[in-house]
Amino acid sequence: MSVRELGGSGAKGPEELLKIVIEKYRVSPQSLSKITGLDVNEINDLAQNKVSDVSKTSNIAFDQLIIMLSIGMELVDTNDRVKGIIEVLIQEYEITIETIALYANLSTENILSFFRDYDSIPYNEKYQLAVTSLFLHYLFKRPDHN
Repeated sequence: MSVRELGGSGAKGPEELLKIVIEKYRVSPQSLSKITGLDVNEINDLAQNKVSDVSKTSNIAFDQLIIMLSIGMELVDTNDRVKGIIEVLIQEYEITIETIALYANLSTENILSFFRDYDSIPYNEKYQLAVTSLFLHYLFKRPDHN
């Protein structure tokens, strides 16, 4: 989904969403430049509405990142994020629930239970599952592994 597609539902354009990321969440243009590979001046120009053709600076990956950093973090529940990361590990990397359970020192049944009902496992087990899943995802997504 692009920023422009969201515009039809009353959402803000890319410039406004970028301002939310920079001003509300204090992600600096320098950080965004390192994250996206876009020149910091292009990011500043976009945030200040100095770009007449947004499509020259903004791209689908940038738009999706800005959507997630501005409004997506508030719209997606933390438990849904953990479940989503686990689903990526399973689908994209073919990691089994058993493997995740072993790394997290949890039972496979606890993870399956979490998938059915987020409140079915204690907070400390959710935390262990989240940290383990995030770290595995980080290890697998590293650019030097692709």
